[in-house]
Amino acid sequence: MPGQPSSLYAPTTLKPELDQMKRFHQTQLPVIVILLLALQCGAGTISLEQGVRTDDTTGALDVTITNRGDDVCRNITVTCEFQGIRVTANGPRYLNPDDSGLYTTQLDFSTVPGDYFAVVRTSYSDANMRQFSTVKLHKFSVGSAGVSQIVAKFGDVEIAGHGTAVLRLHSNEGTEVEATLHVYAPNELIVGDIQKTITLAPGAAPTIEIPLENFSALAGSKYPLHVAVTYQRAGVRYITPVTAYAQVLETPADSGNTTTILGMDISPIWIAIIVVVAVIVVYCFSRRRRTRQ
Repeated sequence: MPGQPSSLYAPTTLKPELDQMKRFHQTQLPVIVILLLALQCGAGTISLEQGVRTDDTTGALDVTITNRGDDVCRNITVTCEFQGIRVTANGPRYLNPDDSGLYTTQLDFSTVPGDYFAVVRTSYSDANMRQFSTVKLHKFSVGSAGVSQIVAKFGDVEIAGHGTAVLRLHSNEGTEVEATLHVYAPNELIVGDIQKTITLAPGAAPTIEIPLENFSALAGSKYPLHVAVTYQRAGVRYITPVTAYAQVLETPADSGNTTTILGMDISPIWIAIIVVVAVIVVYCFSRRRRTRQ
């Protein structure tokens, strides 16, 4: 109307812009939030630090695990294999970043003096429910034990789909001995068949090839391989433990397993979930807006 300030008409002139901002918050903003939350699911890392201790008197075995990563370590299962018997240790199922957990079990020690070893295997999952594992070989002595006279050298190996680790032995024993080979790898790698019992004459230096297969190992990662060479002499057990690492190489089939978004590797499954959720959210808000109109 004549004589009225023009500022009174400002809300009318800004109404289309306000409606556009409102529609943005109703449709686009929830989608952005969901995308960021979904991407965050694959952003964390888990790095476990393990320590193993045995009580030679009581037979107790304690495993201390600390999560040094920035993501929660979930569904933790710790198993201990000793003298062919596998038992599950008692302990927490989840570890937050920088938290530690104690996992305990009981071993049945033999009366034969000498060196022994226990294999501690830890399985866990991350926020995306991907399964991982670690394996550790723990050597300890019961009673009076000497020094093993079998020298072992175990070289690192590179694996694409398959690979071969090479173990070299040398016997410094003065008499012939019969040695047994025990090979352990994480669940992500498959160890092929090898000759587990070998007769070593004095000065013998055989080479053993250990075939490996990539089951679910991630390209660019390193996985430990453990070998324990055991034998007895004069009623005493001896062990030579040795460790190598398998470096997993990327194969052409691996190159399509992840997509890098905002500096993070996202699997195709998560990308599909993000797209489906985004479409559903946009559809729901669009339908609500049409209903209001």
